[in-house]
Amino acid sequence: MAAPLFDNERVRGMLYVDTADPKIRYNQDDLEVLTATANAVAVKLRNISLESELKVAANIQRSMLPERFDVPTGYEIDAHQVMCRYVGGDLYDFRRRPDGRMLLVLGDVSGKGTPAALAMSAVVVALGLLCEIGGVLEDLAVLLNRQLHRSLGRGQYVTLFLGELDAASGALRYVSAGHEPPFLLRADGNIERLAATGIPIALMEEAIIESADVRLNPGDLLAVFSDGIPEATRNGDSFFGLERLEEVLTANRDEELPSIRRRVESAVESFLQGQPNSDDVTLVLLRRVPVMK
Repeated sequence: MAAPLFDNERVRGMLYVDTADPKIRYNQDDLEVLTATANAVAVKLRNISLESELKVAANIQRSMLPERFDVPTGYEIDAHQVMCRYVGGDLYDFRRRPDGRMLLVLGDVSGKGTPAALAMSAVVVALGLLCEIGGVLEDLAVLLNRQLHRSLGRGQYVTLFLGELDAASGALRYVSAGHEPPFLLRADGNIERLAATGIPIALMEEAIIESADVRLNPGDLLAVFSDGIPEATRNGDSFFGLERLEEVLTANRDEELPSIRRRVESAVESFLQGQPNSDDVTLVLLRRVPVMK
């Protein structure tokens, strides 16, 4: 008696049952049990195969994000990401441009799972290429918007923060395309929210890209994050919110950057009360080191 290992998509093999006892005769009920068992085994094999493929994809995606940064003298940086699934749509980078300025990137592709991960890969590749050709920040953003509008799936877009830092002066020119407002915690205790300067990337092929300018003074801390932090929710009604994040950052602003990041993680986990986050979480902290007196 045999039944195909059919997983509702394709046949993965055959489940065969036999006996050396000539007195045993299989009937229709036996065949139905074997068929149901074969279907269950086939679905399990498919799930194992998909899980293995997703693990490989996750490793590839992680390899596209930097493990180390070329941090200019007088600055320190910490970056951390937690995906809510094997793969996700958040990205970050901190790299040197041809003119010596540093490009700080944090983006969040719309959607979740594999479609968002594929789009994320396209964004990382496009950013890497455009970053190498030089030009002003606004032109880079325009080219990126045009390219991604053509290459991403219908309805996909990217909220993106692009910050170009002149390390010597602390001048930071940035484009915030529909992204969560980063916090700039000043050394004197004040806090600024860097408002969006335009719509998300790839919503339309031709878009007006504007920039804004701030300056990181010694002791200032810049926190850039994806919406997985403020939009963390237990029930869909109550959210962690920007105010809670601001409170955590303010209360721990003088600690080491990894410690600040862990404080944020702990606060979000406590708010969720054991429930998993429904979105990817990415946090980048950049501080200009205070001048020693």
